Amino acid sequence: MWKVVFIVFLIAHGVVHIADVATEKNKSWLFGDARALAWVMAALAAGFLVASGAGLWITAGWWRSAAVLGMALSVLWMSTFFELSYLPIVALNIALIIGIAALSWPSVDTVGA
Repeated sequence: MWKVVFIVFLIAHGVVHIADVATEKNKSWLFGDARALAWVMAALAAGFLVASGAGLWITAGWWRSAAVLGMALSVLWMSTFFELSYLPIVALNIALIIGIAALSWPSVDTVGA
């Protein structure tokens, strides 16, 4: 059951990035109006997150690397196109990066990969 929860979370996390950037969130505090950059960053984060969910579904060992990369790109995107509402999401992404990369969470016994 936990495997399905993680798969749904990873894929939904990726889809939300595309939905978020589609709502015209393309004003960067660093680059100004940066629509193309917003789309590229969101698409990369989404691609790696969706791929990590698919990788977990097929129990591929690389799903963790894809998830960490997708979440790191997510943090970069949210930092570049910062809004105050992103703070809890950034904190969750950082916690998940630490958990997956450094603590090997969730365990292989829990998710099968």
